[in-house]
Amino acid sequence: MKRHAFLLFLVVGLCVGGCGGESAAPEVSGRASRDEALAESKPLNVVLISLDTFRADRLSQAPFISDLADKGWQSTRVWSSSNWTLPAHVSLLTSTDPSSHDVPSAGSVIPYTGERFPAEMVTLAETFRAAGYFTAATTDGGFLVPRFGLERGFERFVAEKVGDEGDSFARHRSALARFLEERGARPFFLFVHTYEIHDYFLNTPPYHRFVDPEADREAMAHGSWLEEIREGTAPKEYVSRLYDSGIRWTDEFVEALVGDLKAMTPGEDLLVVITSDHGESFGDRPGLWHHGDGLWEEQLRVPLVAWGNYVGAPSGLNDRRVSLIDIAPSVLAESGIEVPISFEGRPDVFQASGSVSGILEADSLPLIEAGRVHTGADWGTSFVSQALIESDWKYYRRDSFEGKTRQEFCFNLLADPEERNNRMADRSSPCREFVGRLADRMANLTSTALHVTALSAVPIELEFDDGGAVIGVRAAGGSSTPIGRAGEGAFRWQPKDAGDQLVVILGREPEGRIRVAMGPQSVPHALVWSELLSSKGGRELTSGPHSARVLARRGVASQTVSDLEVEPELIDQLEALGYAQ
Repeated sequence: MKRHAFLLFLVVGLCVGGCGGESAAPEVSGRASRDEALAESKPLNVVLISLDTFRADRLSQAPFISDLADKGWQSTRVWSSSNWTLPAHVSLLTSTDPSSHDVPSAGSVIPYTGERFPAEMVTLAETFRAAGYFTAATTDGGFLVPRFGLERGFERFVAEKVGDEGDSFARHRSALARFLEERGARPFFLFVHTYEIHDYFLNTPPYHRFVDPEADREAMAHGSWLEEIREGTAPKEYVSRLYDSGIRWTDEFVEALVGDLKAMTPGEDLLVVITSDHGESFGDRPGLWHHGDGLWEEQLRVPLVAWGNYVGAPSGLNDRRVSLIDIAPSVLAESGIEVPISFEGRPDVFQASGSVSGILEADSLPLIEAGRVHTGADWGTSFVSQALIESDWKYYRRDSFEGKTRQEFCFNLLADPEERNNRMADRSSPCREFVGRLADRMANLTSTALHVTALSAVPIELEFDDGGAVIGVRAAGGSSTPIGRAGEGAFRWQPKDAGDQLVVILGREPEGRIRVAMGPQSVPHALVWSELLSSKGGRELTSGPHSARVLARRGVASQTVSDLEVEPELIDQLEALGYAQ
């Protein structure tokens, strides 16, 4: 049985003000009780550090963190759940894939202030608080603020705002000292987040330690490189050095923070866990700079390091596939705390490869999923991206809201780590099998949607009286042409084969009739949303030799928080971070 742990979850950067509220005990399953764990050993203080925008292949630029990895434990194959901050952190703190938490949802736009992940999804902080822990967070704000639900379970939640004076690292250390005074005799769970690596493009003095004052004089005087980075015209070698400087600077902060923790918890056991939410692109492929546009390896692969000062702390290397959603349940397991049943990740990542059982080494390990939803100016520029990773193979697809598959890739990451050789057309590869895996994911989307499964390969037409309720459409097998257009409410879909599925994503439950027609001579079936919703298995429709199954699904992912006003300083901060449109 694992010991009971004090957890400090450090993801450098969070929001200002007390934001907690009492937390109900989460529903849990399958692990030893808290009382039993406490009876076995003294509590363990744990620090989980997630540094925003930290690529896995730049870990060597962080000497202190690298030293912790050498002395403790490191995972060499970790993928984030998304390529940008908000969905990745929701996945990290709820142990759910983007297709489950649905934040941000299709159709929503920056600053996404009307959305929160569902109350049914338990957070890591709620779980610790229910177990008797003091819970607190300090962040750099931006998307790590209470309005998205990330504050749930924290007794104290402090997020930086525009105009805050002084060094953000000093503010985090000061907040940490206050938290440890407030916790009393209780074990604690702390979460810390920083944007300092993310903001390398600002080109300010803290990032100039790796530049040449003479040779780089003009580049140093340029000011922010964000616009050139977006355009793909920034000097790659120079901004890459700025990025490495941000890593070194942040590494020094982590070293000081860990030193503070040791000094403030004498005689207590400590676990430090360090990770990130996503990586960064520096023109790794033509036209691709920054992050958020492409589920490529340089944007998804992140470091994961753990170090403890107690007997039995994680040690060694683990080269199994690990997802960001595996961190929260593994931290709870290391602490001897029951894992909520809503958590989708594995609780066993803090092992060395040599200690992993044969069952876990097999290819039966769960698929790793990464996702990205982008709502553009129109349906053609809006897209849903998903990547699935299993057994050294990666499938990556981007569909526009109008249903056209814009990109489809499949790579053998072992043989082709830079993702240059698209194997989708290779019949000897498992690439086509991933299409069915993606279809399974789409069938269980938590967004409000109408699902149509073709039981024969015949064109199917749909027409909504309430076309304004439709956000977009996606076909499980993909489509070489658009399936529909915004506002029309009419769609013509050619299934790839029997069993192909069409998902009509809805912003609300549609009013009026939904007509479904199959084949050229078909008389449309007139359906009502409420009737479909009440039928658990949906309705099977027939038209001559053709048939289809139609099912309505009510979304549970996003809570409406439209009554929250958008703070001007939030917009200012998102613009400064390069996110606001």
